[in-house]
Amino acid sequence: MLKKFFVVLSSLLVSLTVFAQSEDNNRSLLITKLENVYQHLAPKDSSKVAVTLRLADLYAERARNDSMNELNQGCTTCKAGEADRKKALRLYTEVLERAPEAVQGKVMVQVGHLYQLTGDEGKAVSFYQKILNEGGSSELKAEAQLSLAEIYFKRREFAKAQGFYQDVLKNASANSRGLAAYRSAWCAFNLGDIASSIKQMETILRTPALLTRNGSNQAQIDPQFQEEVSRDYATFIAKNSTISSNDIESLFKLSPENVRVQNVKSLALDAERIGKKADALKVWTFVFGYMSKPEDRLAAQISMAQLHFDTNNKKAGAESFESAMQLWKELKSCQSNQCDELRRRSRQFVVSWHQLEKKAPTAELLAAYQVYINNFPEDMDMNLYAANVAKELKNWDVAWTYYNKTREMQLKDKDPKTADKLETTLVALLDLAEDSKNEKYETQAYDMYLEQSPKKTKSFEVQYQKAHGMYEKGQYGPASEALRTLALDKKGDAKIRKQAADLSLDALVLMKDETNISTWAAEYAQALSGAGDTKEFTQMVQKAVLTKSATAAGKDTLAAYNELNQFNPSQATPEDKMKFYKNKLILAEKLNKFSEAQGAADSLLQQPGLSEEDREFAWSRKAYMAEMTLDFTTALTATEKLQKGLKPDEKMLKLAMFAELSGQKSASYYGQYLQASKDEENKKLVAAELVRKSKAPEKEIELYRPILGKSPQLMAQLYTEVFAKSSSDAILKKVTKDASMKTTDSGKLLTRVAFLKDFAGFKKQLTDHKLDTKNDRKLAATMKARVALLEKLEGFAKQAIDAGDWTSQLVSVDLLAKESERFYSELLSAPVPQGLSDEEQQQYMQLLSAQATPFQAKSVEAKAKVEEFWKNSKWQPALKASWEQADLRSVIVTEVNALREIAPQEHQNTLADLVVTKKDTTVASQRPSLQEIQKARSLVNKNPFDKQALQALLDLEKKSENTAMTQYLQTRIENLAKSSEKGVL
Repeated sequence: MLKKFFVVLSSLLVSLTVFAQSEDNNRSLLITKLENVYQHLAPKDSSKVAVTLRLADLYAERARNDSMNELNQGCTTCKAGEADRKKALRLYTEVLERAPEAVQGKVMVQVGHLYQLTGDEGKAVSFYQKILNEGGSSELKAEAQLSLAEIYFKRREFAKAQGFYQDVLKNASANSRGLAAYRSAWCAFNLGDIASSIKQMETILRTPALLTRNGSNQAQIDPQFQEEVSRDYATFIAKNSTISSNDIESLFKLSPENVRVQNVKSLALDAERIGKKADALKVWTFVFGYMSKPEDRLAAQISMAQLHFDTNNKKAGAESFESAMQLWKELKSCQSNQCDELRRRSRQFVVSWHQLEKKAPTAELLAAYQVYINNFPEDMDMNLYAANVAKELKNWDVAWTYYNKTREMQLKDKDPKTADKLETTLVALLDLAEDSKNEKYETQAYDMYLEQSPKKTKSFEVQYQKAHGMYEKGQYGPASEALRTLALDKKGDAKIRKQAADLSLDALVLMKDETNISTWAAEYAQALSGAGDTKEFTQMVQKAVLTKSATAAGKDTLAAYNELNQFNPSQATPEDKMKFYKNKLILAEKLNKFSEAQGAADSLLQQPGLSEEDREFAWSRKAYMAEMTLDFTTALTATEKLQKGLKPDEKMLKLAMFAELSGQKSASYYGQYLQASKDEENKKLVAAELVRKSKAPEKEIELYRPILGKSPQLMAQLYTEVFAKSSSDAILKKVTKDASMKTTDSGKLLTRVAFLKDFAGFKKQLTDHKLDTKNDRKLAATMKARVALLEKLEGFAKQAIDAGDWTSQLVSVDLLAKESERFYSELLSAPVPQGLSDEEQQQYMQLLSAQATPFQAKSVEAKAKVEEFWKNSKWQPALKASWEQADLRSVIVTEVNALREIAPQEHQNTLADLVVTKKDTTVASQRPSLQEIQKARSLVNKNPFDKQALQALLDLEKKSENTAMTQYLQTRIENLAKSSEKGVL
């Protein structure tokens, strides 16, 4: 029975094999029959494994076919074959362990695929990994590795996926090495290793065996796969940090010939898209020479133009754009599908350029518009944009041409919406005509607007402008009539009617038509009563006075001033009042009517709503006129009010000057000047002035040391002046210890004084010293003391010589000569010690003479040196010049007295004359009286530019010893002389 069953089973399997090769619809029948056999086989039946595996294969195959058919039908939620896959998976796993060893690996791979397809990737991974762990053929391992790589690639676990793809590539038996290499490159790319991804793509493209998804050595190159790889190669290169010339060349050479140009173009576009402007430009430059289609070359030129522009090379961008437009012209008629896009890009290039230069368009932008319009003259908007640019550049003729072309196109356009655009263009022509000051354009623009405007919104204004033009040309008669017509037109704009009325009255004023002024003003008061206060027309009369005065001011200042006096402030607007006072101030000042000008300035400052600029102007003129009339208190107050007219340091200096001249404290202004000024020289002078005015000058010097310290000469001079008043030893010590001050003239003077003071004390000690001859011991001791004093004297002399000071050297050398001689004489006249024999006395005298002789030699040498000093003819004028500095005589007298003590008789009179104090012979009656000074000031007040009056006042101020006023007047007279030389007052 069992044998019969196997015979039947074998026949059935043969039948099933035949059916498996038939049509798909027979597959289901086979599955049904084989399912029946499967159900009747015992679990441990040896043939059940083969039946089960075959049945599983059929389920898997049917699932695959059903899925493919569903996909071909465009499914969105694709579920076909799910049930069959699950059945196949169940059957495979049921007999997997019992399957023959030869097929077990393939079954495991199939099970892994089914787990993937049924969504259980975890089990799929386990099965594939099991294949790798248990060994097997290299083909099966490659299949498992590729499957695992695909799973991880899908999960975006690119590092894991890349490892398995690399294992596939290492497996010589693998049949999908091309796909593995391709996917591995993508893994590197997605992991950010762009350089590696590029290198792997290059390897694929250079290796024919990898240019098919199967990737075996026997496989033929798959052109479609090759193209896909080359396209992705371009994508990878685009993502590299930089795109080198070698990269571009490599892409071109490794791409299939039919897509070479397209791939390089794609690289350029990708680089452009991700913002690599310079690299994109490099790629376009390379591929441009290989493009055969004119449209492609045109597109490349447009891209290069934009890229040049984006990389701040406007010149090259403009050249590329011009080349593109020239190429377009050569095409004559572009027929390809991309032509509309190319035209749009060309237009967008110029418009984008315009947007970047919206605030300050350039001539190059206008040239780009012109190049574009030469190809597309009917582009209405671009003509308008070009006109706007030309207008901004004040290229009036070009702007007029393009506005006119726009206007002509808009007139022909029947679209109702164009009416608004036409109105805008006509208004632009009006603005251009006004800005260009071109009478021809103005006339045409006015006429075109009045004839062609669809809305007439500005007709009344244009008529006013035409009338205003006549007024500007001096055609006051017809202008006034035209303006009057507009003013009385109740349909017109109220504001313009008022302007027309105002200007018509101005015209009458200029024509001196007093009768019509009052008549027309009354008419306007009635006709415009609903438009505002009728006082305005009396105010217009005042405005006409201002206009007439302003017109006359250019020719005759006095006539303009007299005309301005016809103005009635009570009938004027606040604005005209301010204008009146301002104009009166200016004219009165020009006419030297300072009193009237001051009054006008005061009135101007009282006006409500006065602008900061006018307020500044009024205060500045008030300050100037107050100064000119010697009213320094007012000048000080007015200058303090100024905010912008003067730099901070200049302002503080003026305030300090006015404060001094008006008898007020100036120190705070000088202090503020020092903080504000950057003029180091002036700052030193001002700081010195503050020191001299201070009651505590030593402290003041220390306060301003950061400024004064930059000039050791000035510092030393100031200390000398302070020492002249205080005789402070602390000052002597401070100056003589400062190396920078010590070498200055004043420093040398104080160093000399310090030397002489020290020397005077020492001199008394030396000259008072006597040899004690009471006994030998005392004589020896006093001789030793005398020698020590003379050595110290030599030290003084050396110090004086090192300093190079004439006086110090003279007094020290003179004393050395005298004291050396005295010592010599005293030594020779000293008594001989008692108890010596004649021979011993002789020896003693010889010894004493030997000791005394060097002092005699020193004395002789020093006397000769003293005579040389006195023979130097330069000392007298130098000393007299120093004595002339009255403030320093108390310092110099120390030196003079020291010289008088040692001077020869022939020089005594000269030195005596220096120290005689001359009595001030000026008597009180010779000083100018206050009345005399006031009278002289009054004359200057009346005529501030009278040089004689200024000089007379200067002479009086000098006599009254008014130092500040004297210095001020001297400077003013000097400036007046300079202005006279230039012909300016």
